[in-house]
Amino acid sequence: MIRILLLIIAITVDSFIYMLEAGATTRNLCLRDVFTHSLIFGVTSSLMFSLGLNLGDSIFSNGLELLHKFVSSMTLFIICFSIIYSTLKKPNFIEKYNANFNYKVSLRFALLSSFDVFSMGISLSSFNFEYHKLILLMFIVTFIAVFIALLVGYYQGAAYQKSIGFCGALIYFIIANYQLYIYFFS
Repeated sequence: MIRILLLIIAITVDSFIYMLEAGATTRNLCLRDVFTHSLIFGVTSSLMFSLGLNLGDSIFSNGLELLHKFVSSMTLFIICFSIIYSTLKKPNFIEKYNANFNYKVSLRFALLSSFDVFSMGISLSSFNFEYHKLILLMFIVTFIAVFIALLVGYYQGAAYQKSIGFCGALIYFIIANYQLYIYFFS
């Protein structure tokens, strides 16, 4: 279960970084707005995760367990290296007021950032966990991460985005190697 929790935390890194920056560029942020943005991200991530779990279960259910485990590990590596690439290419963030940040923008980014959540759902369907617990965990972790990111960004600024991105990639890398070892070498 620790492995699943770490993966879900790692999967929220891009949302965390985006909302950290959004919090740093917002002039007036009330608790209702923080709650609503967190809810948007939590629900979107949970829905995409659920779709991924169901799709992975339907694709890999008939005797393709070994292939599913391999695809799961490779998905983690792909996400890891895409995070490293995007973190390296990301320019330094300049904190300045952004009047365009609203719920619609938040929903759009939640949908864009949920592609890796969807992919992770397909990958995690090979684990023997109850889906409703995984979906609830995804919602809770995403909600808390976005909530904290907005408040930290608003009150402290948006420092350390690259470090946070690399930490997320490192979690993916470690778990992908662990999975390969467990699935194929033990």
